Amino acid sequence: MLSSRFSSDGNSSSKIFTIQSPVIIACELKAIIALLQNETLDVLLDNRSTGMVIKGTENGWQKIAAGNKGAVQQLVIPAGKHEISFTAKGNTIPMVDDIYFQSAPGKTGFDTNWEQVKQMIDKAAALPYLPAEKDKTSGNTSNYSLPNPEAVYNNEMEVAFAYTTFSMMYLTAGTTITFATSGSTVDPEIMLFDPQAIDSRSWSNDDDGPGYESILTVNVPVSAYYYFVARPYYNAAWGTANITKNGASWLTNTPLGGLALGSPVRTGELNYFTCKHSGDTRIFTQSYNSAPFNGYNDDYAPVGGDWSWGTASRIKKNFTTNVTTTFVCAYSLSSYGICDVYMGNPNSDVMSSFPNLKADDAIKTANNTGVYNCISWSGGVTSTWIWPPSWASTYICSGDDTKLDCFDNFYNNIPSSRYPGAWNYIRTGATSENNAVDLWKKPDGVYTHGSVRNPGNGNPHGYDWESKPGGLTRTLHPRNALNGPGYGAVSNYYRFSGYYGSFAGGKAYNSDVDAIKAGVAVVENAKLTNAANDKLNRFIGTVNKNTVDRFNELYQAWNDAWAANAMFSDPDEYCKNTEFSALETFCNSNYKTIYLVFDKYVNGDIFIGKILWDNTRKQYSKLLDEAKNEYLQNPLDEQGRFKIHGDHDNGVHYVEKILKAMNEAVEIVTTSEDNIKFSVSPNPVRDVITVKVTVTEKQHISVQLISLVSNKRVWVQALKEFGPGEYKFTANVSTLGFTNGEMIAVKLIAGAQQKTIKAVVVK
Repeated sequence: MLSSRFSSDGNSSSKIFTIQSPVIIACELKAIIALLQNETLDVLLDNRSTGMVIKGTENGWQKIAAGNKGAVQQLVIPAGKHEISFTAKGNTIPMVDDIYFQSAPGKTGFDTNWEQVKQMIDKAAALPYLPAEKDKTSGNTSNYSLPNPEAVYNNEMEVAFAYTTFSMMYLTAGTTITFATSGSTVDPEIMLFDPQAIDSRSWSNDDDGPGYESILTVNVPVSAYYYFVARPYYNAAWGTANITKNGASWLTNTPLGGLALGSPVRTGELNYFTCKHSGDTRIFTQSYNSAPFNGYNDDYAPVGGDWSWGTASRIKKNFTTNVTTTFVCAYSLSSYGICDVYMGNPNSDVMSSFPNLKADDAIKTANNTGVYNCISWSGGVTSTWIWPPSWASTYICSGDDTKLDCFDNFYNNIPSSRYPGAWNYIRTGATSENNAVDLWKKPDGVYTHGSVRNPGNGNPHGYDWESKPGGLTRTLHPRNALNGPGYGAVSNYYRFSGYYGSFAGGKAYNSDVDAIKAGVAVVENAKLTNAANDKLNRFIGTVNKNTVDRFNELYQAWNDAWAANAMFSDPDEYCKNTEFSALETFCNSNYKTIYLVFDKYVNGDIFIGKILWDNTRKQYSKLLDEAKNEYLQNPLDEQGRFKIHGDHDNGVHYVEKILKAMNEAVEIVTTSEDNIKFSVSPNPVRDVITVKVTVTEKQHISVQLISLVSNKRVWVQALKEFGPGEYKFTANVSTLGFTNGEMIAVKLIAGAQQKTIKAVVVK
């Protein structure tokens, strides 16, 4: 079987199947079909009469073998491609559900399939329909919604879909047609629509007949093919109905099934689709449950996309009317199955960053944001930005780690869970077939990206894979569609190990959001203490206005350049441009700008962390280790909730410790060269400040105190030659007129070298 189609001229109508036979074959032709008793269909081979007919033996759905004068006959089919047509008089396409070619006698899989279908119809027909139970459904469904943090759409997973009556007919403009249900075992509704103009030519009815039966009368405005649908009003209810057309019996005990799935009101450019399916689906949308259809698809044909949808269904259109209901059913009686349903996804906008990603394949799942990135989302996190090889990351746990080790640590929750009960992923035994996470890198070995698919973290991930590219829109895409100069290609695979990150309570959660909702976790969102924040503000107040203005000018220029790098999750990628180089050079030549860098970082700019780290690590790197270890030793807050912790949190704690160190009364701030050592104590200074200088060779030395507020200058030691050795110079800052909270620079000139250490006066 290759395909099927239909045709009608209003006088006769045909259902046509295209087949391919490798050899000449003589066989019986059987069909599952809806007919009235003694109603006949002519059987044609390649548009020529075979002399055989399909003749109804009863009213309703039945299995019939083609023959002549009541006797089953064999049809001879030559080798090659052919068309088998079932043709009836009138304007309604014959409702041929399934066909089968049998070359040897005996029971076949086709017969077993029919028995299952017949049992379903007979059971549904036997169900009593009680109007008092109108507000209840049968509950005959096992579908469920998966947790979906930050999502802009709805999902239903493992939807068990069944057939509902669907027919096609050619209607002529100016005619009137009436459909009516009777004998229904479930509350029915009926629809008629033109699939080529569904927004303007679509009609429905529920309950206009006696009791809860339906009657629909349509004055046909345009000659066209129209589709008729009868379905249950309530979700997951199922049964049968008798249907008349223009008062004449048409369908008997015809199935009413499928599922009507609700979602919030949406309009605009949207996608509704099925995927991960067995069987063959149809999908419809409605403004409300009994409204006319405003969207329909069977077997989506890509518009320039690379993804093959096969028998999955997808509605992609600009909805100018509301959508609140999505209806899913089987294409035919024998094509029932299970599928995932996605409802209300906008189109994505990330294609300009990925030359191999086609617009038709890119479907949006969440808005663009700089709060979390690809690695975070592939690990089930939406509360913070994580790049495992980053200087501030928790997942760099030893100096011997390679960058790949860092990703291994993150995905396997080492040394800390990403959030309570986070899924553990490992590379051992992972392949392209069994993995849930792909790690990407460029040919030069630089890691770039992480993507995720079902069942990763227990979240829905669409028809194939899902990515949150840096600060861009979270997007569904074919696996390799992001290949290119930006990301390179998939390099490593991670599979679920069967275990979860441990914490008190031991339950697994699908995302950080779920853990937070359960009350076992909280986003840390680290801030400076009031004391540290006040101190930082005092430091910032000592920075010259011209320096502040120039810093802000260069920073804004760099900030404006971020958009060009927004696809990346590695913070260093945002620093590979001329705008950053200009800012970095300015900061390196103006030591007080480190306070401005601190301020930007603690207020959320993780990208400026490169300047922060490069300018502090030589002296303070041990403080970062302390900050990380303190978290690992105490990952719970005062209420016993797990603190979900990102790179930025570590960085803020690091800045806190640096600010505290600047206020300790020990020789914290020290500048040294091979031939000069220079320190100041105490710092802060209340009365006497001591400047210690050690030189290894003869030097001319001078020491000066300079107010960073008033620019007042006081000599502690005038320029004088000193031999090798250690020297101490003291001064009383109280008697020299320096005030409480004033920041002073202790400036050393030793030969051709100049060194400065900052200190603060307290009283």
